[in-house]
Amino acid sequence: MSDDKQKLVATKPLKFKTPIVQERFANMTQTAQKLAKEMSDWAFYNYNVELVFTSTWTLAAEDMKLGRVSDSHRTGRAFDIRTKGLKEDFKKAFCEYFNALYQKSLGAQTKDGPMLIVDKPHGSGPHWHVQVRRGVK
Repeated sequence: MSDDKQKLVATKPLKFKTPIVQERFANMTQTAQKLAKEMSDWAFYNYNVELVFTSTWTLAAEDMKLGRVSDSHRTGRAFDIRTKGLKEDFKKAFCEYFNALYQKSLGAQTKDGPMLIVDKPHGSGPHWHVQVRRGVK
């Protein structure tokens, strides 16, 4: 390979909070899976940050217990990423980068328009709720 060719970067394995969160990742839509992998790789290769996925596909009973009103996790269109301990400059760059790329094309429809990354400073811990619109496989 010549020196002017760009090196291919291998996809880094995703890091999950628990084995069940990892197992359920297989139930996510293809688009949500690809987006999670892209986000993880971008964070690691650009900022040396290892993202932790804290929630993927869930059961209705689990959503009820958490008080979720949306079915985005149950339909495999959403995942959560832990933000506790992440530096503010990284969080800002991450959200700006991925919202610029995908908010309009992939973001879930809300009353305020398409929304891809929702910053949740509460709940089971500070996290990003990343959601993909209905109908995207």
